[in-house]
Amino acid sequence: MAHINRTHLRSFSLNIFLMNSQELIEITQQVHDPDEGLRLMSEANREAGQQTHREINRRIHNFGVSALTLVEHTRIFMREHYADTAMSALYETKASEDFANDPVSQFVQKLRNYMVHKGLPNSEMFLEMQQDPASGKGATLNTGVRIKAESLLDWEGWGKVARGFIEASGEYLDIRSFTADYTKRVAGFHGWLQSELDKHHSAELTELRSLQAEFVAEEAKRIECSAAASPVQLPIERAQPESGSSKIADRSSALLDKIRKLELTATNGDQFETQRPPGATLTDADMIETPLAWLQDADGHRVFAFIMNEEGVFGFDDAVHAQLRPLVEDVLKLPWATDSISRSFIEKTTIKWLQGSFRQKNPSPLEAFLEREAKKVVKPLTLWAPIAHFELQAPISFGPVEVRPITPDMISALETKFTESQPNREADVKQFFARLRERMQGLGAIVIQMTGDPERLQEQGMDIAKVAVGLLRFISPAAANPALTSGVALLGMELVPAQHLLVLGEEGFNYTEGMLIAGSPAMRIPQSAFGSFKGAFDALGALIRPEGLSQFAFTVRASILLFTTGITFSDPLDRLTYSVAAMEKLLLQHSAEASKFNIAERMRLILSKIGDCEDSDVGQTAREAYRLLGRRDLSPLAPHQRDAALLFSLDAYHVLRVALNNAKHFETVPMFVASIEQIKRQEAI
Repeated sequence: MAHINRTHLRSFSLNIFLMNSQELIEITQQVHDPDEGLRLMSEANREAGQQTHREINRRIHNFGVSALTLVEHTRIFMREHYADTAMSALYETKASEDFANDPVSQFVQKLRNYMVHKGLPNSEMFLEMQQDPASGKGATLNTGVRIKAESLLDWEGWGKVARGFIEASGEYLDIRSFTADYTKRVAGFHGWLQSELDKHHSAELTELRSLQAEFVAEEAKRIECSAAASPVQLPIERAQPESGSSKIADRSSALLDKIRKLELTATNGDQFETQRPPGATLTDADMIETPLAWLQDADGHRVFAFIMNEEGVFGFDDAVHAQLRPLVEDVLKLPWATDSISRSFIEKTTIKWLQGSFRQKNPSPLEAFLEREAKKVVKPLTLWAPIAHFELQAPISFGPVEVRPITPDMISALETKFTESQPNREADVKQFFARLRERMQGLGAIVIQMTGDPERLQEQGMDIAKVAVGLLRFISPAAANPALTSGVALLGMELVPAQHLLVLGEEGFNYTEGMLIAGSPAMRIPQSAFGSFKGAFDALGALIRPEGLSQFAFTVRASILLFTTGITFSDPLDRLTYSVAAMEKLLLQHSAEASKFNIAERMRLILSKIGDCEDSDVGQTAREAYRLLGRRDLSPLAPHQRDAALLFSLDAYHVLRVALNNAKHFETVPMFVASIEQIKRQEAI
């Protein structure tokens, strides 16, 4: 435990250095971006450019100081805890090999002394235009920040190796380059050091794990014995907990007492009459039940009306209506209600009980009324949730649900059944099913089977269906092709933008109607392709229900749902927003981590292992994505900005595929991130 605690304390000094390094690299990368660098060095943004330059110098100072601080803290740590051990000699040898004669390391470690004795290094932000007429590609714009080498050489304290590095750098030292090189070397060294320290204490760590296992076993025995022992009698009486039934009776009785006559406001005559085409008109004769309505009383308060008789309108104040919620939750805790009825059923049935019990001397108990009404509606049911712009040839299992096609035979069977039950309304039924065919026939649907009342099936089924469709969208063409937009969604929730324009002239008018997205928003899966989709269906289907998922699997689920929401938008910045959110949820361990730097680096490390992504600059694309998000005022996007936004979405898709394939292999996000960081340590070696 002493070793573990020392490791934790040592991480503070390492973190100070790494965070200062990240901050310096981030701001230099920002200036090295030609678009951002040109903006910062324009006359219109003089103050922003000057403050950025000042900020770069602040971060150079912090980087140099923290680099030497880490060196000294590590030396003191090893001297204090491992003097005269084999570990001490091993550390000294490795430190000498890695840093003593390394030009970049010597320069960075001496930089702190230079800043103490001479001041900040002489740096400049630059803009260069290079033209090669022979290439036919036009001029190349370069921006960035650098240190002038000549000004550094006036100081005598560099030493031979560091001075050699400055002289070999030419006229300028690239800040981003030497910061990244030194950081990589330091990270590799401290990864090695931690590994060696763990080996040095391997016997103690093994003993600790054994003691922990023994402790857990003893605790289990103690709890088991305690549970088996006779309960201790307390000398005072304890109040018995209130039963669910008595709470329901008390709450329902209180609600019944709070029904009051409502004095409603007259219709505001100042409102103008709508010019929209009239819809259906309802009269008192059309009312089957008393309407439930939110209105405004004479004092301007929001009220809920649910009783209407010759005496007037009766109901609740807004605050009293809110007391229905705890009553609903109490009912849901009853054994017969927990897994069978919905909140909306309880609320509506409670209102029905209040209507029937109003001014009754001895009303029946609400709980008995609810149970009696529930028995009328609770039965095995099947929910079909049609999916817009999605077709499949045959049914397929998808985790806890099925995906089935809505066939002509299915709709015809339903039509026949309803025609037989409504013989006097055959024309209306035929018209209804004609609309149903036009809207749904041939589409795929999420099919969910459940026992309960219809509203419960709709409440829970809709939530399950939304998740299922969101995960299903991950295998749509638009997920892997950022140029496409997906229209796959629960029917009625699809986002397929279209234009409807009228151009008026003296001689007539022109009407234009059409979709505003590139390519087809649809997705079609023939039965012959089921085999190739099976792996993805199994992996995604396992994420539909959250029960039993590890923290990492649940995060993968949430990240995919964020990403697939983004691919339903045609605006690249909307898509980018969701893609970045998906990456931050998946790749950041906590909110204190630097988002832009860690997302860029971790995406790069993951995709470095994927052959298709080797040639792309993943880190640069991620940094450009964050820059675009910080400037949502860009409209319209320039072609290269649009390409960067879409390319980030493609990179995010590949990262999510890796995460999905590993959803069962990691318990937490930190464990997944640790495996990514292992790639970096291998690179350092």
